[in-house]
Amino acid sequence: QYVSNTIIDIATRVTNEFVFSTEPSAPECPFKFLTPKEIKLICNQTTQLVSNDDMVCKIELPVKIFGDIHGQLNDLHELFFAFSGPHEAGDIRLNSYVFLGDFVDRGAYSIEVTLVLFSLKILYPKRIFLIRGNHEDREIQAAYGFKNDCLSRFENQTIGAELWEIFNQTFDCLPIAALISNVVFCVHGGIGRSLVSIAEINSIKRPIVNPRASELVTDLLWSDPAIDNKYGISENPRGLNTIQYGPDKVAEFCQLNNIQLIIRGHQCVPNGYEFFADGKLMTIFSATNYCGQCRNDGAIAQIDSTAKVFVKVVRCRQATTDQVTWTNTVNASPTKPNPRQTN
Repeated sequence: QYVSNTIIDIATRVTNEFVFSTEPSAPECPFKFLTPKEIKLICNQTTQLVSNDDMVCKIELPVKIFGDIHGQLNDLHELFFAFSGPHEAGDIRLNSYVFLGDFVDRGAYSIEVTLVLFSLKILYPKRIFLIRGNHEDREIQAAYGFKNDCLSRFENQTIGAELWEIFNQTFDCLPIAALISNVVFCVHGGIGRSLVSIAEINSIKRPIVNPRASELVTDLLWSDPAIDNKYGISENPRGLNTIQYGPDKVAEFCQLNNIQLIIRGHQCVPNGYEFFADGKLMTIFSATNYCGQCRNDGAIAQIDSTAKVFVKVVRCRQATTDQVTWTNTVNASPTKPNPRQTN
């Protein structure tokens, strides 16, 4: 698909400024790095690109998989520099990249993170895959920060409201899942209560303006592995008609779909990664010290061409007083992570 040089230039400026410089500039408040017109161009082009991806993106190994980022630009930058990143001096010609949603909310730099990921999709459309999370949802953003970021950080609230809606029009068209070399299934939340075949997901129509209007989409974006390894389907403490799935359901799903592993995000886990169902499911969470409270590490999963999984971890560090990256928003108390695993 043809992408104009103007849009390529804007996307390159974004990545150079906020990710690939040795010391990226501190995000501005108010946001002035791009004009509203340039942001609209980035969003509209990204909408076209992600709409061309299947609802279940088909991706070949090798691949890197990122969990929730939640507006943590510093963590994204550190992960790219610690383990090589998606640029010409990095490993973009060798690896595809999958981002499992929850790009926004809670963190202070959701606008920058979103623009970086959209820009990477524009620069490398066949290597970068953006999967929708439960926070790519207008109602959730109204409570957890991204809407307020847009209203407060742009020139005025009218422009901010317009740009917030344009960001969400792109989110409405994001794929829901990815299948990697037919052996690894990736999704933000999980398999839920009703999904039998991965192919069912491709029947979901875009745009998805209200994700929670569909039980299947709700399950894919919101469900969790069961606390204490409880079997079957059970009520999720999150509420909102969400459920938990047991290790038996994971094993059954993997067998029916002939896959080896499910990788999902959605939950803060102390080590940045956590296994479930005898290693058939892995949770990945890439933002460190969630909400400035959880002291968790951040991680990504790297899968090589033989389908061997390597976990890459960045350790939680105590932020200084001038490095506040988590916002204090209404309803911001995080879901408590599970106890830290020792393996």
